[in-house]
Amino acid sequence: MSGPLPRAARAVPRVAAHARRATASVAELGALGYPGGVDPITESVPDDPLGSPVPAVVRGWARARGGRLLAVVVTADDAPVGLGAPDGTDPRADDRVAPWRAEVVVPPDAVLIGAVAVYTDGLTERLDPHRRRTSGAPDRPAGGAGADNSANPVDPVDPAHPADPDRAARPTSPLAPGSGGSRAGSAPRLEGFLEQPVDAARVPASLVPVSGWAALDDLARVEVHVNGGRPSRARQMAIPRPDVVPHHPSVHAGFSGFEHVVDLTDRAPGEQVAITVTAVDGLGVAHPVGTHVVTIDAPAVPAPTDTDRVATLRGRTAHLARRHRPAPEGIRLLAVTHDLGLGGGQLYLQELLVRLLDGSGIQAMVISPTDGPLRDELEALGVEVHVVGPYPTDPVAYESLLHGLVHLALEFGTTHVLVNTAGALCGVDLAGRLGVPALWAIHESYAPEHYVLAAYGPGAHPSAGDRLEEALGSAAAVIFEAEETRQLYCAHGDPARFLHIGYGIPLAAVDEFRTGFDRAAHRAALGWTDDDVVLLCVGTLEPRKAQASLLRAFARVVRDHPEAVLVLVGDRGDWYGDQLRTYADRLGLGDRVRIEAVSPDCYEWYAVADAFVLASDVESLPRSVLEAMAFGAPAVVADVFGLHDLIDDGATGLLFAPRDLHALDAALRAFLARSAPERRALGERGAAHVRAEHDSRGYASVFRNLIDGFATDPSALPEAFL
Repeated sequence: MSGPLPRAARAVPRVAAHARRATASVAELGALGYPGGVDPITESVPDDPLGSPVPAVVRGWARARGGRLLAVVVTADDAPVGLGAPDGTDPRADDRVAPWRAEVVVPPDAVLIGAVAVYTDGLTERLDPHRRRTSGAPDRPAGGAGADNSANPVDPVDPAHPADPDRAARPTSPLAPGSGGSRAGSAPRLEGFLEQPVDAARVPASLVPVSGWAALDDLARVEVHVNGGRPSRARQMAIPRPDVVPHHPSVHAGFSGFEHVVDLTDRAPGEQVAITVTAVDGLGVAHPVGTHVVTIDAPAVPAPTDTDRVATLRGRTAHLARRHRPAPEGIRLLAVTHDLGLGGGQLYLQELLVRLLDGSGIQAMVISPTDGPLRDELEALGVEVHVVGPYPTDPVAYESLLHGLVHLALEFGTTHVLVNTAGALCGVDLAGRLGVPALWAIHESYAPEHYVLAAYGPGAHPSAGDRLEEALGSAAAVIFEAEETRQLYCAHGDPARFLHIGYGIPLAAVDEFRTGFDRAAHRAALGWTDDDVVLLCVGTLEPRKAQASLLRAFARVVRDHPEAVLVLVGDRGDWYGDQLRTYADRLGLGDRVRIEAVSPDCYEWYAVADAFVLASDVESLPRSVLEAMAFGAPAVVADVFGLHDLIDDGATGLLFAPRDLHALDAALRAFLARSAPERRALGERGAAHVRAEHDSRGYASVFRNLIDGFATDPSALPEAFL
């Protein structure tokens, strides 16, 4: 163990780095440091002659991001009061800012006017609210006559230069149910609150989101019951809740948001369903969070689709596709993917193309909705890359997209389509229209019906689910990294076309990097000695990856294991990452935690780590785990999908139950309790398994066999070529 003076000396550069990062964050607040806000209410619509409540015009802005702004849910004192839509006429609209507008009835005594932005990719962000200065009075009297604005001057926020740098930390709700606070003389402080679905709401017979917050100090898990049935576990500590912090003393209040989805698809219209949420502590005691009773609504009538327009566009595309002539020689592989960033799914495609293009007579083209750093690497391989914009769900926009993709495919002479991730399913449709085979690699471990909600959100056109089912039934081969993920899909197509093909990594590149790498010198440069035990987590900072849960468990463990250090690699510089940094500071972790930017090359981190930790609740077979194990870092990971196929618990790594903070805590303690030789032996056994089963040459050769086989017989079953 190192003494206090060396440890203090090591902390000096880290404190300086934290200070530099904080200064930079403040300087960049105006860019994307904050998700948006609600403007003061200054307008009303004309009076209703029948005396109905007069709606107000509520405006605001949301951060422009990868998924387009779909809608905004406007709230008054945390109760939804209506929907807003993007406002392209607002002069603030640009590539960073998405203004919106809503006409809603605002209760006259409402204090806090809030909003939640919903994006086309299914993600949501709580926007900074507008707090009315005087309860019981609107911001400005309707009609403008006699308006006295002295008590509530209009204070519009310039998204590029917010006047108040602390706005993002202000609570998004007053001391009201759901905030965690209590008024004088009211009930004791709440430990949690069920916010969605709203009590007594009417909900569709569908997948219904459940969300709220739970700030129990000894939280183990959050459980959701439907009509008192068997509980399922919610994703706890998923959503940052800075609004709870001022009203609840728990150090965990800022990351107390939970989320879940309950399946009510088999419920009849008019049926009442009780949704109960409890927070379970470390002793197994259940603490009520809330019970809301909802009524199943009659099926919603989808918005009308211009079927004639869709048919016309589809006919044009079919006419164009009939001109397609596959290249007479060689393989022309058109890869349709979801993104060109640095995630595991993207690197899966890159590594596969590196192998397939290595002197094999294959030419490749890649189509993606968004650009990213992998574009340069693909083009360096001789791959033609086209960025075509978001893949829409609206039928008219979707048919327009397919028409453009057919043009590209014709020019390329496409012989096969390789589709990477479920989100790129339009590639399967493209292959069908061209009459060429589609090989579809699905990485997402969601049941198909859950995937549509997760990917596109509640605003997706109903046809999105139909297209997913059609694609699963038409692909020549559907390929999964994990057998359990394959089983999720088997009922949605021909199981004989659904394959489990183990994913691989370039082991030769790992060995080349390790040759001559001075581990001790690099650890010293990072401020660590041989006494420090470095726990590494590599993955984009997001709710699914559960980094907040990992911080919470680590904060408990480090009190008994001061030698432990935690490194999170995957910060995209967004609001979520900022909230994780704030949470780490509130936990008092100091220099025992590092949060680093997402990186295209994590080999140095793997090489200096003593263990790899992953608390995700949804994974297929993460590349990061394979890479860490190949470097000899023992894996301590959640027992989900492909991970329990990869790891023999206790022999080649350690597994723990997902969505369970105490199980994560126990797994970290079990690892740290092992001696250094025992930890190294665990890592060596894991490395041997990865080296035997997961070299990228293996999965690339299987793909090549499939490509060559379907070139000779496009209708054959995949097993004929394996």
